[in-house]
Amino acid sequence: MAKIFSAHGASNLNLIRSLICHTRSELQKSGYDYFEVDETMQEGADFAEKLNNAFDKIFSLGYERVVAIGNDCPSNDATNLKLALQNWSADCPLLTGKTQRGGVYLLGLTQDAFEKINFKKLHWQSEYLYSDLVAYCRNLNLGVFETSGLSEVNELKDFSTFNIQKLSFAIFRIYSEVCKALVRIIEIKMISALSPDIIAPYADRGPPRTSQL
Repeated sequence: MAKIFSAHGASNLNLIRSLICHTRSELQKSGYDYFEVDETMQEGADFAEKLNNAFDKIFSLGYERVVAIGNDCPSNDATNLKLALQNWSADCPLLTGKTQRGGVYLLGLTQDAFEKINFKKLHWQSEYLYSDLVAYCRNLNLGVFETSGLSEVNELKDFSTFNIQKLSFAIFRIYSEVCKALVRIIEIKMISALSPDIIAPYADRGPPRTSQL
């Protein structure tokens, strides 16, 4: 997320923090154990290696099933998480949820499935990830449980796909940060579009003189 919004300036750090805090809050509400693996803790040369090492680290703690969740899907709340995990069938080593762009917002693996999957063979951070992942796992005879699809946020305009009336208060705060960021961007573009020739003649003018009776 930080990488996605950084192009719009440091002012969007509040938006990034809001998304992270929202995800953390929903994980806490779910009642499941969770671990945060941010950029300072990730190990590996690319995304596939970093994700693989994160899974490996959590499995080494003794867990039989591990689920990776990103912070770029505001609709993935505690209710959705609990529903997905409770319905995750025992005969399906893989749990996944599709995004509107063909990616995944949630990826769950049993330890057995993790040991069989080579993350390097998948097109991470692409519109083909979901279909590639499902096909790859089925070729390995690994059952896949597909939970509900949700919308992710890759760009500021992606928030237009959310129904404002149905947003929770937490997500509405994130939405508000997006609106503020968009207004700032529009203002900057409007100011930069003004011609210096138009601004210059009035640059040194002060306020109109007033007289007192």
